[in-house]
Amino acid sequence: MGQWTMSRRSFLKMAGLASVAATGGVFSFTDWLSAAEKGEIIKVNTVCNCCGNRCGLVAHVKDGRLWKLTGQAGHPKNMGTVCPRGHGYAAGVYSPHRLVKPLKKVGAEFQAISWEQAYKEIGEKTIAIRDQYGAGAIYWHEYDKPISEHYGSLFMRSLGNINYTTHYTTCAAGRNVGLIHSIGGVAGPDLGNAKYVVFIGRSYADGIIPASMKTLVTSKEKGLKIVCVDPRYSNTAMIADDWLAIRPGTDQALMLAWAHVMIKENLYDKDFIEKNAIGFAEFSAMIDEYTPEWAAKITDIPVETISRVAREMAAAKPKALIDPGWHSPMGAHYINGVNTARMMGLINAMLGNINQVGGIWFPQNVPFGALDKMKYPVPPMPTIPRTDGCGEPQGKFPLGFKRNGIQTVYPGLAKDGKVKAGFIYHTNPVRSNPDSRHVMEGLKSLELCVVMDYQLSETAENCAHYVLPECHALERDEIAESVAGRRAFISRRHKVVERVHPDTRSMDEMIVGIAKQAGIGQYFNFTVEELTAAQLAPLGITPAALREKGTIPFGEPRKPGVSDADGNPNFNTPSKKVQFMNDKFKLIGWEPLPRWQPPKVSPKGEEFRMIHGHQAVHTHNSTYNLPYLLQISKDKNLQFLWMNAGRAQAMGIKEGDWVTVNSATFTGKAQLKVTERLHPEALFFPAGYGGFSKGQPLSYGFGINSNDFNAFEVCPASGHAMEQETILTVTKGVV
Repeated sequence: MGQWTMSRRSFLKMAGLASVAATGGVFSFTDWLSAAEKGEIIKVNTVCNCCGNRCGLVAHVKDGRLWKLTGQAGHPKNMGTVCPRGHGYAAGVYSPHRLVKPLKKVGAEFQAISWEQAYKEIGEKTIAIRDQYGAGAIYWHEYDKPISEHYGSLFMRSLGNINYTTHYTTCAAGRNVGLIHSIGGVAGPDLGNAKYVVFIGRSYADGIIPASMKTLVTSKEKGLKIVCVDPRYSNTAMIADDWLAIRPGTDQALMLAWAHVMIKENLYDKDFIEKNAIGFAEFSAMIDEYTPEWAAKITDIPVETISRVAREMAAAKPKALIDPGWHSPMGAHYINGVNTARMMGLINAMLGNINQVGGIWFPQNVPFGALDKMKYPVPPMPTIPRTDGCGEPQGKFPLGFKRNGIQTVYPGLAKDGKVKAGFIYHTNPVRSNPDSRHVMEGLKSLELCVVMDYQLSETAENCAHYVLPECHALERDEIAESVAGRRAFISRRHKVVERVHPDTRSMDEMIVGIAKQAGIGQYFNFTVEELTAAQLAPLGITPAALREKGTIPFGEPRKPGVSDADGNPNFNTPSKKVQFMNDKFKLIGWEPLPRWQPPKVSPKGEEFRMIHGHQAVHTHNSTYNLPYLLQISKDKNLQFLWMNAGRAQAMGIKEGDWVTVNSATFTGKAQLKVTERLHPEALFFPAGYGGFSKGQPLSYGFGINSNDFNAFEVCPASGHAMEQETILTVTKGVV
């Protein structure tokens, strides 16, 4: 796929990779055993980089090499645990497939170049593009983390724009917009004190937050009732009291019916709603038509079950909640994702559980300090709007979450000539965005595409003019970061080992080098250590103390309640109240009330709806070339697509059979897992397979990727990708 090709041999030759680089030369087992037994163990507190959880780790280093990992007991994300992904990712520091030198695309091949040449050429081309086309013709895209958010957004601002974007439009954008425009923000669950929890398409046991899974199991043992609403019988559903095998894309209808039951039977928290909500009368009138009988026909969930769950939730209030989710049906799946998120937020409000023990809590963050502006100059705030129109009153996506932007539209903007340069860090949009062909065509049309990564991703191989090799996460220091929650914590990534490949760089070093050549270096005249010290200074914490402790709690847990000091509602909405009705949706032609919004497309006859989800051993597409994790997939056939057993039997398909899968835009082949754990309408794709980068040979051609089957579409409310608005047909055998 893609016109730029490179042989495995040329890649290894160009990159200077050899197994001796990872092993340090010939070393007999006897010598190694003796050294291993005698070697001093040094423990370093750091942060995992395998997913967005950023769990606290203790790296055990022996003779300068990583020996093992354990978890930081005081880190709220993992409470001492390291998941399989964390172990597998850490081993990547010694991978023989790492990028080790800057690369430049010359004709159809990459050539290794010096850092000086890379910085000079990239810096000069960046400024030339800005001067010719304007500052809005440049954008930054990343899988966000604190240090890159700081440097990436500052880099864009220094160039005169605010086109900093994250991966959120393929993750949680729909959820965020729905919650922001209903309850005023994204809240987290208090599972440790809850009596009743409903998961809508979310599975802690598959998309792991180790501490959350621990808490869920412990709370289950204390009597917590768990309901999983999911077309797939997930690994979390295994410990649930109820699995509601919902028809994909109809979660909003289910929640409308729950609201109907709670209102008609006077089960909601009237006192909370009267004090803290607007638009409830209009919402109550709207809800009349959304009966359990109506929802049962749409969702495939029995009337009795719909009513029972609504009553059980209400009986347990305020220690009952619907988990706010993440990606799930609300994040980046369907046209109705935003309204599904609104309904989830509004039902939590009806339960009176917001900022209540056993309910959902708006998180606290650490109020970090900043660099002294007199010593460290700050660029002026750009006056031009975002090129993607996100959060701009007159833009295409006025309701969008401006901080994260809408990265999914930039390939199209590039094809239209509206953007000319892109900087892509720590993400792989050719594999993680829907419609891979559209993404590649767009990125290839850029005059400058710079990819920063530690391995040769599909985006780097097929689209980049320059590939800058990042050192591994275990080889660098980063800034302090806030771990948000009811109580906030402070954590930080610390360097664990010296760089295995000396000619790799950290992202901050890359940006400083490019900025100097682009004539904006004055805005980067600080080091990571200086920035970290400035962050911590007003908190009375030193970098040395943070290094020693690993994770430090900040302040006190948020107190229950949603009122300000004067006793007035204090939600982060224009009205300062929960908004059951929001006129802002008129800006995009939607109704102010969250009326039922069916999926954009639905399967008919023998068709299937494509759905996808995580597995506990992989993070998106970043881990599939790691040998230990990949071997688990191979041993357990985790790359197989799932088909409902009844549908498979009708088609004469058995476990392990090969099939041909077709969408309107793509055809692929795969093996099938035949199971009762799936709604008959769905065809489930495990995420993280279908790699085609020659620089990642272990994963090359292994499995298929759902994003290849999608057409490019985004939601007009949040800009989120509609990853499950895709209809498939399946034929037995390989056609």
